Amino acid sequence: MNHHGTSTKITGTTIVLSVLIALAVVAATAGETSGQPGARSSASIAGSWKLVVDGSGDVFFGTYNGGPSEGTVTFSSPDNSISLTHGQWKRTGPGTYADTDSGFIYDENGIAILIITFRAEIEVAPGGNTALFNFEFDVTDFDGTVVDSGAATAVGTRIRVQPLTM
Repeated sequence: MNHHGTSTKITGTTIVLSVLIALAVVAATAGETSGQPGARSSASIAGSWKLVVDGSGDVFFGTYNGGPSEGTVTFSSPDNSISLTHGQWKRTGPGTYADTDSGFIYDENGIAILIITFRAEIEVAPGGNTALFNFEFDVTDFDGTVVDSGAATAVGTRIRVQPLTM
């Protein structure tokens, strides 16, 4: 039970979706990856990204603003019990980035009852259009007490302009 007297159910999918959002944020900070381990890129993270969480296949969308070495990030989740997340990203080295973003988790009445925070490290492959994401998350009460946590990996792909095909 939360402090409003209502129960809140946080599912594995909710948490994975939230984590994917965080990963997307980190992915947006990265450039294209070729999938070659150790290959580095200096591509900007600025732009929009699609992240797919390894294992679950959950999809998140995120946008990185600013640059070239830091900026803001937002992510959306396919789970409507999680708000848009907001946060910061920064470049940590050639082709590597870190980010932190947070959002609300809502109960069945649309009341914010918890906060989810994602932390991610990203390695962008040469080319700047794909990236590997390692992330972790904490779900906390408003007083900061951790009620759940976890970690996952994801692959990010930059969303590119697609011309009309009429």
